[in-house]
Amino acid sequence: MAAVASASSVSSAPWWRRALPHVLAVLFFVVLACVYFSPIMFEGKTLAQHDITQFQGGAHEAQEYAKAMGKEALWTNSMFSGMPTYLISLHFPGDWSGYLQKIMTLGLPAVVANLFLALLCGYILLVSLGVRSLVAVAGAVALGFSSYNLAILAAGHNTKSIALAYAPLVLGGVLVAYRRDKWLGAALFAVGLTLNVRANHLQITYYLLLLVAIFGIIEPGGRLPGRPPARVLQAHGAAGPRRGAGRGGELRPSLYHTRIQQIQQPRPHRTENAPAHRAWPGAGR
Repeated sequence: MAAVASASSVSSAPWWRRALPHVLAVLFFVVLACVYFSPIMFEGKTLAQHDITQFQGGAHEAQEYAKAMGKEALWTNSMFSGMPTYLISLHFPGDWSGYLQKIMTLGLPAVVANLFLALLCGYILLVSLGVRSLVAVAGAVALGFSSYNLAILAAGHNTKSIALAYAPLVLGGVLVAYRRDKWLGAALFAVGLTLNVRANHLQITYYLLLLVAIFGIIEPGGRLPGRPPARVLQAHGAAGPRRGAGRGGELRPSLYHTRIQQIQQPRPHRTENAPAHRAWPGAGR
């Protein structure tokens, strides 16, 4: 129990003393990520990532179209038998989440920023659980330097890495909303989920929302044997509308545009002896 901070002692301290351990933790994470990827930070090198090379080839057609026409392409023929660019390379006008992403990563370059986000969001989750700052730093380092996080970076799964890094922030927001401050928790939840969806890796977002849904069902029942307390119901109301906030509306056009292309695409002529063949434009990555 020594690792869990005392609520009375923490609340009685001045604000700067309460904030100091967190500021030092963030600085430590920045230094640790930069030192670990020092060839990228200080020698101008890059990490050879196979999937990033594949992405550059798949997104080239859409990017060249945007440069030539001055507008975004919604469909590309360079991936599989054709698929929407929503899941490849598409910039939405009026999207301010990119600025929020730069703030969260402190302007660090790719790969370095991925590791820093994993450390930072893991720390936020542990602090949300009431763990002392020093122990939370150790836990965040264990999470950030887990073998899978580093393996997917070497393979070039950058979007999966970012989506995984923001998952603890979402879960921490849910914990804070239910158990401490509903508005602070809702804000953390909204920021985490917005940036998680922005990473555009729907597999990880799907798994994350399953965890959130399970917690939202179990948490009220674990409070009291009777009716759940008012704080739990208020947390539902504060965090609930934000579950569809952020960039969630960008998920629908991908399915819609795929269906339109399937309807409009003429069926290939098939002779009597030729085998049937069907192209699926909605193939994922």
